[in-house]
Amino acid sequence: MDFLASLSLNINHWVNSGENMELLAALNLEPIFQLTFIGLIVIAGPIVIAVLAFRGGDL
Repeated sequence: MDFLASLSLNINHWVNSGENMELLAALNLEPIFQLTFIGLIVIAGPIVIAVLAFRGGDL
């Protein structure tokens, strides 16, 4: 029980200390969004091909 209590205190200290806001401010979100959307585009191609093959349709 002591481990959980100290873990809870450490998490509460981290949340209330403002360190997480500094981390979010320092984090560059643009490359994260760019990589996410590129990944979605790359995954969309094979999905379209699989759906067309499953339905037996043409473009």
